[in-house]
Amino acid sequence: MEHIFGVMKGQFGFRKVRYKGLEKNTHYLFATCALINLVTAKEHLLKQRGTLQG
Repeated sequence: MEHIFGVMKGQFGFRKVRYKGLEKNTHYLFATCALINLVTAKEHLLKQRGTLQG
């Protein structure tokens, strides 16, 4: 589970809130989580195929 927070902080720069208001920050968090799901799914699928480089 902590790997996800590393991806969130490292790749997406999620360190502190950027917008004023709870609703805007909630939308930003949800969008970031959706992108993290895409990144982790990509890594998982490429590992299954054996084509992940690095």
